[in-house]
Amino acid sequence: GVLSTLGCMFAAAWVLMEESIAMCASVFLLTTMYMVGSEARRIRNRFYVPPGEEVSFNEFKRIDPADEIARKTLRTGSASPFKGLRDE
Repeated sequence: GVLSTLGCMFAAAWVLMEESIAMCASVFLLTTMYMVGSEARRIRNRFYVPPGEEVSFNEFKRIDPADEIARKTLRTGSASPFKGLRDE
């Protein structure tokens, strides 16, 4: 999206502006496009997860204490999973 917008601005600069101004605007736009691309590559490399290393939501659910309480509730049949957790 960002690169498309910058590309459109690059084309519009040459259609709507004088040649010297369009040249200056083109330098700024191309520099910005390069910076956006290099930052995107940097972020992708930093947060890239190779195949087989992904974590599913089910793995997170297994370590959730509230899920363990819900499983115990289903086994025991108690009405509330939080019954007896608070002193009243």
